[in-house]
Amino acid sequence: MGSEISQPTDSDLLQMTEKSYRSGGTIRKRYFLESWFKQFPWRIHFCKSRMMVFCYYCKRSHDSNVGLVSSKADAAFVTTGFSNWKKGMENFKDHESSSTHKNSLAAIIASRNVSVGNLMQQSLQKEHKCNEERFFTSN
Repeated sequence: MGSEISQPTDSDLLQMTEKSYRSGGTIRKRYFLESWFKQFPWRIHFCKSRMMVFCYYCKRSHDSNVGLVSSKADAAFVTTGFSNWKKGMENFKDHESSSTHKNSLAAIIASRNVSVGNLMQQSLQKEHKCNEERFFTSN
């Protein structure tokens, strides 16, 4: 994901993400809210160079080819980036309950968990190979 993805916590965040729009003759502004980092434990990551956010787990899963992006909405958190601050809370909640997010999170967790049986099998295979090498080199 690179060093450009981070979770800024300084006051510059509002200035960096400010989007102005006109509504009925009045100029209104929208911002990324720092509190969203805390509200969504799936680790929203902010990309300073693109001024967008991504889902850490979905992007990591996608980048390591263990997750699939199943819709345009999911792509916003995985490949293209999300910056519709007006609908941030709504979209973050939708993403959190999406199949892409759930599958990506499961894939990341599964990749971290190596079963004891697999570890034992790998250890026995190494030991067997060493024993074979010793046997054939000693004769």
